[in-house]
Amino acid sequence: MKIFVFILTSFIYCNFIIASESGMTLMEVRSVVLKNNPTVAQSLARIEAAKATLIQAKSTYYPSLSLKGNASATNASEHSKIAIFQRQRDSFNNAGGGIELSYLLFDGFARKARKLAAKYSIQQSQELADETRRLLLSSTTIAFRQAQLSKEKMHIAKQDKEFNLSLKKEAKIRYNTGSVPITNVYNFSIRALQANNAYLNAELNYKISCTVLSELMALPNTTLLIEQQPKSIVFNFPNKIYSLENEIKYALKHRPDYKSMTSLHNILEEQSTIAKSNYYPKLIATAGLNYTEYYGTGPIDQYGNHNSYAGITAVWDIFNGGNTKGMIKKSHAEILALDKQKEQLWLSIKSAIQQRLDSAITAKNICIQQQEIYKLSILVRDAVAKSYKAGVASITRLNEVQTDLVRAKGGYATAFIAYLLALNEIDATTGRILAY
Repeated sequence: MKIFVFILTSFIYCNFIIASESGMTLMEVRSVVLKNNPTVAQSLARIEAAKATLIQAKSTYYPSLSLKGNASATNASEHSKIAIFQRQRDSFNNAGGGIELSYLLFDGFARKARKLAAKYSIQQSQELADETRRLLLSSTTIAFRQAQLSKEKMHIAKQDKEFNLSLKKEAKIRYNTGSVPITNVYNFSIRALQANNAYLNAELNYKISCTVLSELMALPNTTLLIEQQPKSIVFNFPNKIYSLENEIKYALKHRPDYKSMTSLHNILEEQSTIAKSNYYPKLIATAGLNYTEYYGTGPIDQYGNHNSYAGITAVWDIFNGGNTKGMIKKSHAEILALDKQKEQLWLSIKSAIQQRLDSAITAKNICIQQQEIYKLSILVRDAVAKSYKAGVASITRLNEVQTDLVRAKGGYATAFIAYLLALNEIDATTGRILAY
């Protein structure tokens, strides 16, 4: 029964790996992440908020029209100045309304500065939204590559287990004929169990990576369906050529967080202009019409008054305790700090690009050598296995070469994934990842 369960489980794992070949590519996973992840929706909402701020800033270029109304009832009582012991009482009501039109003629260029700052804010929000997408795609790529590596390690462990099981079967036959001791059978049983443990560890890492991908794709389930799982590694070297100069130029034009600092610099410049506007007077044109009805205040039951007016109001704050000067100084200090932060970011970007390029070159060289090690390990293992079956090589030597083969294949897969990931990180660092 245990043997049946073990075989059935192996069959399910085998089908699991084969079926997952119909899964998703990296580009398909990225597309789902950008479509479903709520962080992207948050960044788009911030763009809409910035657009609303621009509408508010533009509203100051239009006149303001206000309606007003009032109604009151008055009950008055007072002592007479002559007859102090007598009290006079009266009551009356009044109601009125009016309309007023006002228009800002001049505010020291603050209105123009607020409009420009709002436009730069929209631009910055769009750039920060791109930065959100860049970071999401980078995280998605890392999780996807980790899942691919874990899947490949599952495949390696499965092959290792099958190899040792086949040797165990053969060792049993030879033991029954008295050719080998029972320890040979035990040896291959141990090796098969060790390979199965390696499989289980790789499977756990694969499940963890898939869970992370499910979170990034904002899927309803924490586990991926077969058709949603990452496809296996295709061991083909990408035909890409990178140079430090070209990547730095690309990052300078396309890295969204770097571009957003330019937008923020422009916003701070406009905020400084807004602060300087306090040195100028504000001119406001106003016009209006008021009408009031009175009840119970005279011999006639009611009568009304109306008046209209038009004029220009000037307001000039000639002293505010240094508030304006402080605001301007603060804006200049923030601009200086931002410029230094931008400079530091650029140094960091250039350094990261250089590191990624060095990592990619090294990873490729290691991968090429690891591929050759893997090919030679196959030849050595097969030769030793043949010698062992012929009774020439020892079981210890066979264990050694099989271990070397497993390590070589795992090292090759790890090196290849490291190379792919290094290329992906170059694209993420420069912002080119957004163009795919």
